[in-house]
Amino acid sequence: MPLKIRALDWRDLAALRRMSLQGICLHTEAALTRDTHPLTVGIAGYMIVGSSAATFVAREPGAQPAFAQLRSSGTYARVHFLAPASGQLPPHTGSALLEELAAEAGRRGAQNLIAEVDEHTAEFEMLRRSGFSIYARQEIYQLQPPVPPGPSSALRKRTAADGLAVLALYDNVVPRLVQQVEPAPPVKGNGYVFTRGGELQAFLQVGRGTRGCFVQPFLHPEVQDAISVVVGGFLQLEAHQPGNPLYWCVRSYQQWMRHALLDFGFTLYGQQAVMVKRLAVPVRRALLDRLAVLPAPEIKVTARIAEYARADWRQAQPDYAPRPRPPAEFAPGAGTLPAWERLN
Repeated sequence: MPLKIRALDWRDLAALRRMSLQGICLHTEAALTRDTHPLTVGIAGYMIVGSSAATFVAREPGAQPAFAQLRSSGTYARVHFLAPASGQLPPHTGSALLEELAAEAGRRGAQNLIAEVDEHTAEFEMLRRSGFSIYARQEIYQLQPPVPPGPSSALRKRTAADGLAVLALYDNVVPRLVQQVEPAPPVKGNGYVFTRGGELQAFLQVGRGTRGCFVQPFLHPEVQDAISVVVGGFLQLEAHQPGNPLYWCVRSYQQWMRHALLDFGFTLYGQQAVMVKRLAVPVRRALLDRLAVLPAPEIKVTARIAEYARADWRQAQPDYAPRPRPPAEFAPGAGTLPAWERLN
């Protein structure tokens, strides 16, 4: 019996529960801030119509079942969970599951499938074989509780009025290649902003969960001289939060901030590749559409035009003979009308 892949149903719930502890979450923020609960995600995708989650199971005779989960939102989707992990998933099974996730993401309208993974794992090689490419690299820094208070905070909570300024900062900081495959910060969301001279120069997108706090920073290069103020101000605000670890993500295009993190006691937690599989590509083609036609005004044909038209038609006939010229005595003189018109 060949490998069979299908959507999760009630018969697979016990196996998914057993495999939950043997899998790996490929969404870093979710893995660090809250329990991924693959069984809960699987039940939600199975029972709730229109759920953002989808779970697929692969079964093959003589092998343990394998699972893959997807979370989608708009034109973006993420590989949420794979089990088993640590190289126990056969390459052909893992590739088949990833292809099924890509197909499901496409059916949901997603254009990009994202996964965050350590480059020194078997999952990284499996993603490469399945058509995923590296679009960015990131380092995760951790600060264990208790969080030491920093200097007086120069940050403030983000408000609805900061939406356009945050998007403008994102557009200036994040490379265009990454913008094509990763969602921008939501117009409304949690976080802190740093302004100087009336200009928004830093935005810290904050995700919280029962296990920790995850910070995705967007800092303008002009704030390099004030990076300690931004990090210290956030620690001052975070010192009043419950004692969970704090994680700070540093993308490859903003590596200049990591020295400030080390000065405040952060330690390197892990290094990852942000991998993406493009599910849609732009195609240039002519767009044919009906054009509105204005009603043409009615044109009255004058007699003279009709006579000219009839004369042209008469000359085209095979039996046409030109009209004889009038006698000389009827020829018009200089500056006079023809005789037949003078008679009228």
